[in-house]
Amino acid sequence: KSDPRLWKQIVPMAFHVDYWDYIGWSDRFASADYSARQRTHKNQGNIRSVYTPGFVVDGREWRGWFRRGALQLPDADANELRVDVNGTLINAAYGGASEQLVLNVALLGFNLSNHISSGENSGRQLNHDFVVLQQKSMLSDKGNWQLELSAIEDSPVETKGIAAWISHPDSLKPLQATGGWLAN
Repeated sequence: KSDPRLWKQIVPMAFHVDYWDYIGWSDRFASADYSARQRTHKNQGNIRSVYTPGFVVDGREWRGWFRRGALQLPDADANELRVDVNGTLINAAYGGASEQLVLNVALLGFNLSNHISSGENSGRQLNHDFVVLQQKSMLSDKGNWQLELSAIEDSPVETKGIAAWISHPDSLKPLQATGGWLAN
C-alpha cells in the first residue's frame, strides 16, 4: 500500500475465488464470477492452470512471487486513461480510441479480514487488501464511458480504492490501467 509506484505503475486487485467453499473454507469476499474470470484467463492462455494464489501481471501469469523475485513491470506505451469519480458515478475517457474497447472498474476494499473455520488454514485470521468488492464492465466505441458503481456508497468498508482498466472486448489483458484511493 505504501509502494511509490502504486496507482501509477501498479494497480493491484485481489479477485477472491469461491472454489474452496466446498471444503468449508468460505470466503465472504469470494464470487463465482471471479472464479470464472480465472478460468477465462486459463482459456485465453494467460495462465497455465487455475490455482490460488495466482498472480497475473499485464495479462500474463507471474510466478516470480514463489521465488520472492522482483516484479518486472512492462514498459508503458499506451494512451492515458482518465477516470473521475463523483459519488457513485464514474466517468472515464481513453484518448485515441478508434475501436471498441471495454472499461472495467473495480471497487477495492482494504484492511479487511476473514476468520477461517476449516481446511488447512483452520483457526487463522487472514488479512486482505486490494479486495475486489464489486466489478463492472462497459463497452464503448468512442473511448468515453459513464457508469454507476453503487457499492461505492453501499459498502460498509472504511478504506476504499478504485481500479479502472481498458481491454479489448474478448480479452482480459489490460491495455492501460489506473486507480486511486476513494475519500470517505
